[in-house]
Amino acid sequence: MAFKLLYALSFLLLLLPIPTIAQTYPNISFGSSLPAQEDSPPWASPSGEFAFGFRKLSNDGFILAIWFDKIPEKTIVWSANGNNLAPKGSTVELNTFGQLVLNYASGEQTLISHDQSKDTGVAYAAMLDTGNFVLADRDSNNLFQLTLESNGSVVLYTTNFPLDSTNFPYKRIEPITSNLVDADSAFQLIFNQSGSIYVTDSKGNIRTIVSDRTVSVQDFYHRATFDYDGVFRHYTYPKNNGSSVWSTLLFIPKNICWELTEETGGGACGFNIICKQDPKGPTTCECPKNYMFIDPNDERKGCKQNFLPQSCDEASPETDLFGFQAMLNTDWPNGDYEHFQPVTEEWCKQTCLSDCFCAIAIYDGSRSDCWKKGIPLSNGRMDLGVGWTSLVKIRLGNSTRRPLSIPDAKTKRSSNLTLIGSVLMLIVTHMVVVIISCLVVSHIYSRKAKNDDDAIDDIKMVEKYVMIAFWCIQEDPSMRPTMKIVTQMLEGILEVSVPQNPSSLYAI
Repeated sequence: MAFKLLYALSFLLLLLPIPTIAQTYPNISFGSSLPAQEDSPPWASPSGEFAFGFRKLSNDGFILAIWFDKIPEKTIVWSANGNNLAPKGSTVELNTFGQLVLNYASGEQTLISHDQSKDTGVAYAAMLDTGNFVLADRDSNNLFQLTLESNGSVVLYTTNFPLDSTNFPYKRIEPITSNLVDADSAFQLIFNQSGSIYVTDSKGNIRTIVSDRTVSVQDFYHRATFDYDGVFRHYTYPKNNGSSVWSTLLFIPKNICWELTEETGGGACGFNIICKQDPKGPTTCECPKNYMFIDPNDERKGCKQNFLPQSCDEASPETDLFGFQAMLNTDWPNGDYEHFQPVTEEWCKQTCLSDCFCAIAIYDGSRSDCWKKGIPLSNGRMDLGVGWTSLVKIRLGNSTRRPLSIPDAKTKRSSNLTLIGSVLMLIVTHMVVVIISCLVVSHIYSRKAKNDDDAIDDIKMVEKYVMIAFWCIQEDPSMRPTMKIVTQMLEGILEVSVPQNPSSLYAI
């Protein structure tokens, strides 16, 4: 599950049932249109409480929507193009064929009123005080109805994102009666004038009750939404208090973190994430300690380890570099790959430390159970009803993942120059040794004919020069003499000791 449409209902939702449209409602006739621009007035309901039109979301474009127009938040209750914003210059039109069409400035068209047109009896459109934008015939009957394709059950699903196909039904509201219905029966989800939400069949009989909680519609605005976190919520907002906020009257399921446990998929929040239920607001999704969100702007893409994973090299298992962060009342259902019983908590930790695949160990002290889990972790949740401990394996010390440094062109050029300079220095040094040796040997043989004693002295001089040269080409720079010391050695002021044979000499 990820960021776009994460959940799907098995039905489509009408905000309120459509009563007979009174003649006081302003009709929107064929050929009427609204442009996508900031100063364009919307099509408003008679009371002005609801409006239908374009709202600018950002520089990217406009959204075609219905919203509460008398509250500061201008809360949107329905939109037609949330994933494809309309650029400036686009229009929405009730065309001469009785179809409601979104015309993009690029020439693209989107039909909003599917299967509804003048041929099916549409005579005009209207924005109602119920919050519904309707297409109606000349007798003011509702034609824009949305139906259930089931036996009347209300089911909440996760999806196989990025596909729209259903994955896992995590909440089902069954019909109040088990009586069989005709295969051709149609169903409608109703949000009535009293604030109740239920499903009716084609004969108007109530089949399923979603919510029977009622709050005065005279004093409160109502809206029901299937929110991005997979929770169906019924909200209220006082009409006479401009400083108020939307309050949650009902939410289904009551604890999505607990009720949504997928066999495939990441769970309510995503992979490697902990879900926390907040009855007063949206579901909270958090990363475990030493984990971080893959995309901070879309937390449901999951979390990743913020440290280098444990090595699987048996010669260097790194067991001494890892430890555990204990998390109470935390669970990660499913995904166990090993189970041990009965064992102690310390034994459970050690078996996880010695296993490079183990990311978390679950220990239940009441039954001496130990489970091992690997990455990715799914269905993470925190709840007081969880009686065991999650032991999250983390790298000790500096756990920040260090990115591999990629040398820039300047660094590469500097390294190359250093290497070339070192090679040249080695060649020059060896050449100096050879030249000195040749000069001294030449000097010896030129004097040998005169005096053998002088030749012996010259040989000793050659030995001294060679030892000085060997000192100058030592691999360890700290062992090489300075030029001042070399001069004193040549002049006989300092005695020349026997140097170590540099290994680089063997490369010649």
